Amino acid sequence: MAEFSNPQVVLDVTRNIQHQNAGALAAFPRALQISVSDAQQVFPNPGPTVKTVVIFAGTARFGQDIGEGEGPPEDLENVNDERLEVDEGNPLTLCLELRVPPQQPGSNSSAGAASFSALGSVGLDTTDVFGAVTSDALTALTANQPNGNGLPQEDLWLFSDVFAEKNCNLNRLGYQATVLLQNQSLGTSSFTEIMIPHQGNVFDLDVSVPAQVVSPGALDVGVADGLQLFPFAGGGNDANRLLIFTGTALCNFVPAGENILTAAVFRVRLRFPMPSTLLLKGSATAAGLASIHSNEHQPALFGVNAARIVTDPTDGGTLVQSLPPLPSGELYLLAELRAAGAEDDAGNLAGVSRFTYQANVLVQDTTPDLDSILVRPAGVGSFAHDAIITLSGGADAQYDIQLNLTGPPPPNFTISLESSDPQHVFAGPLVVVTSQQSEILNNLVLSSTPTESVTVTATGKRRIRTATLQIQHVG
Repeated sequence: MAEFSNPQVVLDVTRNIQHQNAGALAAFPRALQISVSDAQQVFPNPGPTVKTVVIFAGTARFGQDIGEGEGPPEDLENVNDERLEVDEGNPLTLCLELRVPPQQPGSNSSAGAASFSALGSVGLDTTDVFGAVTSDALTALTANQPNGNGLPQEDLWLFSDVFAEKNCNLNRLGYQATVLLQNQSLGTSSFTEIMIPHQGNVFDLDVSVPAQVVSPGALDVGVADGLQLFPFAGGGNDANRLLIFTGTALCNFVPAGENILTAAVFRVRLRFPMPSTLLLKGSATAAGLASIHSNEHQPALFGVNAARIVTDPTDGGTLVQSLPPLPSGELYLLAELRAAGAEDDAGNLAGVSRFTYQANVLVQDTTPDLDSILVRPAGVGSFAHDAIITLSGGADAQYDIQLNLTGPPPPNFTISLESSDPQHVFAGPLVVVTSQQSEILNNLVLSSTPTESVTVTATGKRRIRTATLQIQHVG
């Protein structure tokens, strides 16, 4: 069972030195706020039902001690601070401050969390016992380490027990924390993200090629609203889709030569087009080492230093284009890899064979869709979500339907209609909608319809809406 009771190594996703990459304690730390219909922690302890989900993801960065000249290669991009190192066989507990946006943290009332951590960058000296560990992860809104030791302030903290053998070091750690909060929305953050310059050659992978990405997955989830809180991406809570991409990339990355610390960018084409009607509103990505290989009795470094999502394969002209050119207007994952090591007797170099990723992407789909379906007795009164249909004297009755869209429809936009009692109450089944508000008049209700409640369901591009008819008999 996780204890999180080791000496602290405290990191802050917002800390940097003069806004430079070399002083950052996290790489592309992001936070996405999402509103949902309901969410609940079910294990280990059931929690209250809430409507706000926040996803934190990025790469935590530990310290280094430049100039000691011993042990495996170090991550020279990390801050030069021996107090933040994970090495020398000393068990530590990472306390990563995730930074709830500025307001009174206690008002956020965490209702549950699910977290994971993964090795991001390790240095191994295999001349003796070697290894590096992140053994667990826990996220809590607290002012104390789980063992009771105090923290700098109350906030959302991610805890992970970390360790590296005496002649090894843990340089970076990928993380993701999904937190349920009881309040409806958080404040936005004014912190500026530190950009990490690309280094090394660019290698392309494609999720549609099984030899390049193993078991890729993609989910498209409708949400009530969402935005990127940290760093604040601007705009309002207008994201309405959450995209989740996972996979294991077969990178087979080795350094340029013996004992040469080599950088590279792996560009993974996710095969998700972003037409003009889909707007990127934010992303939060976690990545880590999945498979590494080294040589006996040789020091080596393996790293997935950072990962993020872009829609331009050249990332604003900072990366070379592929041949043939990759299209703009798609989603790409960019992973920054590092490797160093010596050759064995057969000339084989140490390297990273695979890395794994999860990318969480918020988008706004601006394509018009169904907003509501309203009903009324034929030609009588105003449209509403419910209507009473009266049958009398053995005669049939009729009712009207009004379909409302979120915007003007494109050509050939269709809505399907379905009645819960299709033998007696007729609807649809398919209607071509030509305006933002359309009416389908004089839909038949047979005189033999029993006294009942009938649901009329309308299905648009993504949205499903319902209206109710209360059937009653008189006379």
